[in-house]
Amino acid sequence: MNVDRQNYLQLVDAIRSRNLSKENLDALNSIIAQNGSPQLVDDLVCKEKAVGRDEEDAVSETMRHLESLADTALSLACVLMVHLLPIAGCSFDHDVFDSVGLWICNNPSEELAHQLRLIASAETDSQAKKNYEGLAEFVENAQKGKSPGH
Repeated sequence: MNVDRQNYLQLVDAIRSRNLSKENLDALNSIIAQNGSPQLVDDLVCKEKAVGRDEEDAVSETMRHLESLADTALSLACVLMVHLLPIAGCSFDHDVFDSVGLWICNNPSEELAHQLRLIASAETDSQAKKNYEGLAEFVENAQKGKSPGH
């Protein structure tokens, strides 16, 4: 399924309104498969700003939407949450950053590790890159049932 820009915006509205039909969930999975997660999460944050929220409130509200999505599609929501990490980090929104960390550490998967590695590869700040790679390794080890570093 190819998802165009208009579909992205419709899916943003579906997430915000909790209209999570099977068709919408399939489209969200298609976006993840096409590496469109960063754009979708950015669109969610932008939509929250468009209704008058400042950056921090927009990031927090986006997190609430993704937590709601987790009730229906846990893996999908966690994958989207990892793409909220760079935004939360830039806005110094430690509550959201910590919340995302808890969600992904408690729900590890190969896809989460893959998404974290994508974020790390796109990161220009060497410390941030190292942090994302470390989190990806943690998720991989947790998913395999190993302790980090062993």
